[in-house]
Amino acid sequence: MGQHRSTQRYERTQPEKDRALIEEIRTQVKRRKHRKYGYRRITKILRRLGWRVNHKRIYRLWATYDFKLPRKRKGKKRFNGNGQNACDQKPPVYVDHIWSYDFVEEKLDNGRKVRILNIMDEFTRECLATESGFHLKAHDVTDIFDLPLFFGPGFMRVLPPYSSFLPPAYPAACVP
Repeated sequence: MGQHRSTQRYERTQPEKDRALIEEIRTQVKRRKHRKYGYRRITKILRRLGWRVNHKRIYRLWATYDFKLPRKRKGKKRFNGNGQNACDQKPPVYVDHIWSYDFVEEKLDNGRKVRILNIMDEFTRECLATESGFHLKAHDVTDIFDLPLFFGPGFMRVLPPYSSFLPPAYPAACVP
């Protein structure tokens, strides 16, 4: 024959009994009440209507003729920081009003990771402090915030959404 066997496909001829079943599935899927039903629920409905069908047969027809359910749209993920005191909800009004901090992690040529903590004033966009190290722990962060530079009247600290390495009592204490 001259063709490789992987190019040959079995073409199934559709039996007459499947045509009537496919039309019934199609009508049930198009009904407004059954629009979001899957193949399992349609199988139960067909059995109630008097069809003697197996769930595997319905699944085969469901997959062959693309009776797909509409995809659920996922909502937008919201992180901490979308409340009233978030820096995008409440913009800074004066210098030292809102400070934010974040970590940057870089990989060096020798394979080690270095972490850099940046603290900045949201009003002036000025970097107030930068701390770097191979291992920045929670006590290192609290030591930096305990410096005399970080005490002043009327300022807020904005926490990053992934502040898992901070002690549990710290976030409540850092926002006035």
